[in-house]
Amino acid sequence: MSLHSYSRVWFHLVWSTLERRRLLSKPAAIKVSDYLYGYSSEIGVYMKINFANPDHVHAVVDLPTGMLMEELLKRFKGTSSHWINENNLVPGKFGWGRGYGVFSVSHSGIGEVANYVATQEEHHRKRGFMEELRLLRLFRKQVRNHRLLFLQLVNGGVDLAAAEVVNRQPLNDLEFAPVTADGEGSDQP
Repeated sequence: MSLHSYSRVWFHLVWSTLERRRLLSKPAAIKVSDYLYGYSSEIGVYMKINFANPDHVHAVVDLPTGMLMEELLKRFKGTSSHWINENNLVPGKFGWGRGYGVFSVSHSGIGEVANYVATQEEHHRKRGFMEELRLLRLFRKQVRNHRLLFLQLVNGGVDLAAAEVVNRQPLNDLEFAPVTADGEGSDQP
């Protein structure tokens, strides 16, 4: 990385446990969150906020120049699962699930997204992780404005049954869609 390079590129990252099982107890989730903060600092990534839920993690990061998103997620997931197992935070062997979600965030919307991540515990009392993922998939192609999507998610302004009727397809069994060469998400898992 050049000393003369500067970037400010915010991303909201989401990844889940293997089979989306609720493996992380509250004390374990707090430790995982602390670990991710420390590790991100160690590798030169500014992590504004993260929140480890029992079955998934949200993080908001500023991706540095010279680092690929795929590399960053591979490092976060690989080192944290190794650390969780090494420290026996869960009974049995722990692992993260396949894939991840990455959403760009405008600088003007970073406060709202950070607040969304900070209030995960409260938020998930109203809406489960799978419902959230279904909504993200539904709006992936239709809503390009991350701020609008999160306002809809946080305020509960989306009716899944009506969305399924409009789209004429069920919103079930979501996998994170791979990104194709043209940057569009594929509908195939």
